[in-house]
Amino acid sequence: MENLRRLLPSAASLIVFEAAGRHQNFTRAANELGMTQAAVSYAVRGLEEQLGVPLFHRVHRAVELTEAGEKFHADVSVGLSRIQKSAEDIRAKGRETNVTLAASTAFASMWMLPRLNRMREDLPEIDLRIQTSVRDLDLEEEPIPLGIRGGDPGHWPRYHAALLADEVVNAVATPAYIERHGLPKTAADLLGHNLIHLEEPVRRACDWTEWFSSAGLAYPNRGGGSRSTTMSW
Repeated sequence: MENLRRLLPSAASLIVFEAAGRHQNFTRAANELGMTQAAVSYAVRGLEEQLGVPLFHRVHRAVELTEAGEKFHADVSVGLSRIQKSAEDIRAKGRETNVTLAASTAFASMWMLPRLNRMREDLPEIDLRIQTSVRDLDLEEEPIPLGIRGGDPGHWPRYHAALLADEVVNAVATPAYIERHGLPKTAADLLGHNLIHLEEPVRRACDWTEWFSSAGLAYPNRGGGSRSTTMSW
């Protein structure tokens, strides 16, 4: 870059040259850039002196790119276009107000979706994008700024975590099952019932041993009952 600075002390001359070569006219280039025709001519002349070759043929009331000028103009146009695109992308990114949040498919559909209208009313400037998955996405590798997880915040020491809600796990049954077997009155009554076991392949979930333990009971898991891989939250 140091050699480039010695070769082309002013990057502004490249912008002038690009416009002049595109229009093949110094006056139209001056109008586009908000300069005088004399200033455009001076900038182009200075660029030619720095490079040591003429870039334009001056003809009566017109200019034409020389062979060297055409090649240089093509390279300058590509370079400036890339710089412009990069600058526009950076500026647009700085104005972005969208936020991506990762959550399980079940949690997003059953807890978040019913509340989205209220969020849009309270925060109309925020464009929330929900990324759902059957597994917990790695927020750093994706990268995703926000995520909803079940468990102890201490499990993720690298993240800033806040409690959204306590998780309450209840035992449920179909009306037909209750009609046939009766409604259990206590947690202990469930010990004699046919239970469905959740086999969670990708994230930790509460099992019956843990559920009964929270009620002060030991669960004698004899391997019976039905099995399911359906997500519970």
